[in-house]
Amino acid sequence: MAILAQYWMIPLGIAFVGAALTLFTIWQMRHRQQNKLALRVLAGQRRLLGEEIDERMADLSQVDEPDLRQRIQASFGFVDGLHVGALERQAHLQNLEDLAHLQRHKITILSRHLDSAAHESVPQAEQDAYDEEPDLPQTRGGIEDDLLDRISQHAPNKTKGPRH
Repeated sequence: MAILAQYWMIPLGIAFVGAALTLFTIWQMRHRQQNKLALRVLAGQRRLLGEEIDERMADLSQVDEPDLRQRIQASFGFVDGLHVGALERQAHLQNLEDLAHLQRHKITILSRHLDSAAHESVPQAEQDAYDEEPDLPQTRGGIEDDLLDRISQHAPNKTKGPRH
């Protein structure tokens, strides 16, 4: 009987090996179909990209090179012109800002003179209350120094480099 007990494993082993081979064959056929599909997609993409490259090459062959160079040089000129215009506008705005500062300073000085003329007869304690205004440069040199400091604050920093 012991010998018969071992014989039932042989058909079971053959069935197991057959099932494994069947599953492997099915997996291999499915993998092969997926590869064929991927190759078809890639072939179609290659054809479309080839057509697009041909179209672009045709467009590039129609470009007039001297005209292109001329337009590039003109664009550099336009950019330089825009830069110069921007610098001129910035300088004009700086001048207007400086004029506004000088006008405020002039108004402050005139209001001080007006207050001092109007309050000459005011007692000393009340006059001290008016003297607590902010200190402004009283000399022309002080005003010019203040103006030059403001201009240097707003001027762009220029680094010196080799010029070609």
